[in-house]
Amino acid sequence: MELIDSKELWRQIPPEEKLQLLSAAHAKGVSAMLGSIVLAATLAVGFENPWILWSTILLSPLVFQFVSGKQWRARRPRTMLEYLGARSASRRFAFSLKGDDLQLQLLFRGEVEHDFGEDVLSQLDASVEGKSKAAVWVALFGDTVVLMSEARGGAKLEFGHRTNASLDISVDNHGGSDYSNEKEITLRSTDGTSKGKSVKLTSKQSAAMVVFQKKVLQAKEKSSLKDQVMAAIPE
Repeated sequence: MELIDSKELWRQIPPEEKLQLLSAAHAKGVSAMLGSIVLAATLAVGFENPWILWSTILLSPLVFQFVSGKQWRARRPRTMLEYLGARSASRRFAFSLKGDDLQLQLLFRGEVEHDFGEDVLSQLDASVEGKSKAAVWVALFGDTVVLMSEARGGAKLEFGHRTNASLDISVDNHGGSDYSNEKEITLRSTDGTSKGKSVKLTSKQSAAMVVFQKKVLQAKEKSSLKDQVMAAIPE
């Protein structure tokens, strides 16, 4: 049974998501601080005692620190549990895809849009059922990529593939930089092992997208070299 290392799990969370958690906690702290000042101003006017307002202003940094710290301590474990569940589910999918290296390399949130090409009927069905786009967890293992969504009955595999020659990857920055939020990565299967033949991946975590792109290309190159070595070995 694999032991859970909380420090290692925290390191696997992308920096952008950590900053979002910190921003949300600080926003709660600022709201509480301003609320306490407004309440103190109202009481100061009602009781005709300005010291109520001035003392509250002096203590407002403590209010901010207390509330933001409480929010951080509440949100951080919840996020870690979400990533722990996503890591476990994605590893099961990677194993079902016959992945040899189940060491998690990268895990982040994104969104996929299925590309059905000229299959108009499938595209229409997906549009009617609301399945053309989905929020997903993107998990990259040593030799497998897994894109899964959360469903009522559990995790659902949106796209899964070994990072080999049968996986095509193309990148479109839409005229922006490599770290643009408009960055779009298209993954296409040519051997039919995935449930979706082609998907377009986007994410608000632009740095994680760049890392994902580079690691997938490196894994494909490594797989290609391995195939060449195996082909050179005489039977």
